[in-house]
Amino acid sequence: MRWFSSLPPRSIDSFSDLVVAFESQFATNKAKCMEVAYLFDIKQAKIETLNRYLARFNGATIQAFQKGLRTGPFSDSLALSRPSSMTEIRTWVEKHAEKELLAVGKKIGQGVQAYQYYGLGGVGHKDARVEKYAPFKATRA
Repeated sequence: MRWFSSLPPRSIDSFSDLVVAFESQFATNKAKCMEVAYLFDIKQAKIETLNRYLARFNGATIQAFQKGLRTGPFSDSLALSRPSSMTEIRTWVEKHAEKELLAVGKKIGQGVQAYQYYGLGGVGHKDARVEKYAPFKATRA
């Protein structure tokens, strides 16, 4: 409110003027997108304890991990649980990895069955095989 009160009288003629003034005043408060390089830039401050630095670094690694996940049941459950350490995330990964492998295995199995049924010689020819192969002749350069 102090910022708004400090504006010169009649300096804002439209809403767009207000938006420009507001954004220029508070642009430094905008959250920055975290990049992998950011993890390398985290340094312990002179007056910061080792435990505090570790907690800050741990928080950044958790955010980086969550940001990189693709959307799905795992990322949703992880966001709801709000893990406080990478150890907790590893526990969640172990629980969900087996479910994910089973789900992928089922999808792959269904695809293989469909290929075996439809892909070789048409519908119903599960065991169609090529009896005679044409010889491959290639000239060497």
